[in-house]
Amino acid sequence: TMKSSDEILMDKIMKVVNEHLDDPALNVEMLASEVGLSRVHVHRKLKELTNLSTRDFIKNIRLQQAAALLNINPATLYRTMKKYGVK
Repeated sequence: TMKSSDEILMDKIMKVVNEHLDDPALNVEMLASEVGLSRVHVHRKLKELTNLSTRDFIKNIRLQQAAALLNINPATLYRTMKKYGVK
């Protein structure tokens, strides 16, 4: 089946995020540059498709990956981090 433009964009975004997951410099500007769109456009589309800001989307993916490595539930990891002041 043919992918929608939103699916194609999310594939690109996920590829960039996963490729740069360990890079502390990964941010809205880098993501936008890598997918070839403006920062505002990337932010707007991510908010529309995921209901998360770009920053929160990246943080969420990082938390999911960390939780997978630690073999724990991402929600548990997030609550624990919040409890101890990790942002």
